Amino acid sequence: MIKELQRKYANITTKVLRLFKSLCEECQKKRKRPMAKGVVVCPIFSKEFASRSQVELTDMESMPHSNFKWIMVYQDHLTKFCILHPLQTKRAAEVAFQLVDIFLLIGAPDVLQSGNGSHPG
Repeated sequence: MIKELQRKYANITTKVLRLFKSLCEECQKKRKRPMAKGVVVCPIFSKEFASRSQVELTDMESMPHSNFKWIMVYQDHLTKFCILHPLQTKRAAEVAFQLVDIFLLIGAPDVLQSGNGSHPG
């Protein structure tokens, strides 16, 4: 790029060129991204609705609504269809009760993924 610029223009410094490249949207798109090392991600494929789903609990204790301090997010892996349920606690019995409600509505998945529960609370 420097040689091409020097052929057409005068007094273009490498400092100015670096500034241009840092602000150029097209240059940012073409720039090689550093690859993450040590993590091998294997995609999970689903072939039909409700064959694989995941459930997450979102902490809303800092801004509760009435007695509800948690949101259970149930999502189908294939379609990304979500069902949200407010929870008063994150106790297993309350989560299980809401999951049964979802399973009766759309069916139980073959595989249900959830977080590891390592966060405090």
